[in-house]
Amino acid sequence: MKINKSLVGVFTFSAVILGALATTQTAKADTVTDISQPAVTVTDTTQAPSATSASLAVPTSANVETNAQATSADVQTTATSATNTGNTYNGFQNSNSAATSTNTTEENTNGGDWNVDPVYSRPQDNFYMYENGSWVNDTYVNDAVPEQGTMNTMTGNINKQVEDDFINYSNSNDDSAGLAMNEATWFYQLTSNDDLSSIETTAPDLNNEIQSILDLKNVDQLAYQFTNMVAKDQPTPFTILINRDQNDPTKKAMYLMGAQPLMLTSQGIGSDQENDVVAFLQTAGYSDDAIQDIITATVNYDQLLMNVETATDLAASTDDNRDYPSVNFQDLCDMMQYVNLHGISKTLTNSVPDSVYEMTPSYFNHINELINTGTFKDLQGWLVSDLILYRSGEISNITDGFQSFLQSTDPQQAEEYMNNPDNLSPELQKTFAYYLTSSAFTDAFSQYYGPKIVTQSTKNAATILAKKVIYAYSTQIINSNWLDTATKRNALGKLSRIQMNIGYPSSSDFDYFNRVDIEGFNSPYMNYRNVVGSQALQNFADFTQPVDRGAWQEGNSALDPDASYDRMTNSITINAGIMSAPFFSTSQDDSKNFGGLGMVIGHELTHGFDATGSLYDGNGELNDWWSKDDRARFNQKVDDMAAEFNGIPYGGGYVDGVQTEDENIADNGGLNVSLAALQMENNYNLDEYFQNYALGWRSKYDPSAYESQLEDVHTPDSIRVNTSLQNISQFYDTYDVQPGDGMYLAEDKRVNIW
Repeated sequence: MKINKSLVGVFTFSAVILGALATTQTAKADTVTDISQPAVTVTDTTQAPSATSASLAVPTSANVETNAQATSADVQTTATSATNTGNTYNGFQNSNSAATSTNTTEENTNGGDWNVDPVYSRPQDNFYMYENGSWVNDTYVNDAVPEQGTMNTMTGNINKQVEDDFINYSNSNDDSAGLAMNEATWFYQLTSNDDLSSIETTAPDLNNEIQSILDLKNVDQLAYQFTNMVAKDQPTPFTILINRDQNDPTKKAMYLMGAQPLMLTSQGIGSDQENDVVAFLQTAGYSDDAIQDIITATVNYDQLLMNVETATDLAASTDDNRDYPSVNFQDLCDMMQYVNLHGISKTLTNSVPDSVYEMTPSYFNHINELINTGTFKDLQGWLVSDLILYRSGEISNITDGFQSFLQSTDPQQAEEYMNNPDNLSPELQKTFAYYLTSSAFTDAFSQYYGPKIVTQSTKNAATILAKKVIYAYSTQIINSNWLDTATKRNALGKLSRIQMNIGYPSSSDFDYFNRVDIEGFNSPYMNYRNVVGSQALQNFADFTQPVDRGAWQEGNSALDPDASYDRMTNSITINAGIMSAPFFSTSQDDSKNFGGLGMVIGHELTHGFDATGSLYDGNGELNDWWSKDDRARFNQKVDDMAAEFNGIPYGGGYVDGVQTEDENIADNGGLNVSLAALQMENNYNLDEYFQNYALGWRSKYDPSAYESQLEDVHTPDSIRVNTSLQNISQFYDTYDVQPGDGMYLAEDKRVNIW
């Protein structure tokens, strides 16, 4: 979102409002605890990042892991009442969700010799540079295109292929692609001459939404609108999520989460949130007094939330996966004075559940204190602020995603857009219209273009490869020398339950496009909102349907070169976008395919058995299936893996071994199991395997991106490749790595888990 800096700060009310708030909130945050939360060790940030807390194995906030570094950012629109999409652990895309890596006073020398000439590196000293050094030396990155690499190239090639095909289809009289794609072409044509590249361009539509809230006269009118607000994907004081039942893997359940403060924290008012709201309201022409009333109301309501919610509930996330308390639905409805939860459920899902799960119990215990005639005016202003922040975040995701899209498809346009994002040239506007169309219709593009970029024979070959890797994984578990018989049996049971989703969604996976209505008299933004809102409503419409572990996840573009593992459904997804060279091709040797896609599949499988995934059973339920001794041995191996990566220098900072441990465990398992699968073949070439593995993670980043690399849950690519290979015995044999070589790691320091 673009903010007029000369206007920001005019309404910074911290000095006016905070005087009466700071003391009480600090005390609240310090004294309220939740005994259900695990203890967390706090480390001294002046020392090396701690690598000793891995054995806690506490579930992280994301349940779906993917395996690729970020290339192009898709539009991410988290609907207030949509399905909890945090259930897919994305281990391929950069999540930038982890805490910033701390500096270290004790440097770790693992990861190869970085004093060598990158162009003439020996495989024994720096294998990553042996494979990629010449390319790294010759490749140019800058602020406009801060990253280049294998993933970027694959993304760019697919984007260009699909864009050209779509534009040709849009310009033709052909309508054979089906309803969804025909709606997409209509959307593209209407959007080609309109600019949605900043929040200001959406001001009229957003202002209409704001005014509909401000026009409400009392809490009864507000309560009457809750169902419509959820249906329109507008924020409400509570979130309704449809997800798999935590106690029954075959059914879906309703989860409720209460509101959380928008601006107020224990440290004061968050200036970024306040500035975003103020900037938009000024752009929309609201008076200074009206803006002050909205900000003051927002902070007042934030304070009320902080007064009644526990610290745990204030910090809760829709991505969390805990053992939530179940409450009788009718009892909850009877308790609520102003919220017709029964009517909301009946309207949106055509049913009412017997029970629901409360993700923030303290909120719902006090809901009548939070929503009543006395709190109405503050809640009204709070809802306006929430709507602005939600919509502006959506626009920001669109503009950031467009920049990433251009970086992979047209670096020249990327530089043009970065230098002048407010005035798009006609050519750039058409490119933006295509990007917005492909983002809004992600699922339709996945359905239609997935089979176009991956043939059925390629999909069949990739499925066979996956089955070979799974078989090798079962062999690795059976032959493990540190697991007892009972744990092996349980691990094999979980492995046998893994669902494989390969390629792209089926034609029956999504039907919400039947509800999409692209109107010529609507603004492009309202048409965009209609598509996104229809996707959100799909989750409610499917509430009574059983869980389908083979269904494609909404919003997951099959065209991205990516793969993922979902802990809640115990399933892996291999996108069509990654089923091409260098990762996979029916025309390249098995050794390369196992070093590419085979390793990726092994990586995703291992997420089911990493520090976090190992807490879940084959049904995706939190369940301790380990013997006590095996869990202790596993935790020690996890700690050893964290220590191996911890403190390796990169870009002026250091790798955090605990932050990256699950991804490093997955890489280790992916290498070991794909190598085991390859060595079951009649003919193989380990040199080809290792070189293709390193080629898959080829990348170069502008120095401005180094910090974000260290904030990610993945180890930076170059360190990721070299340090992972230092644990693999076949690597030493293939390249005759000896003590004194940069890639050598003493045998007693090597860590292998699966």
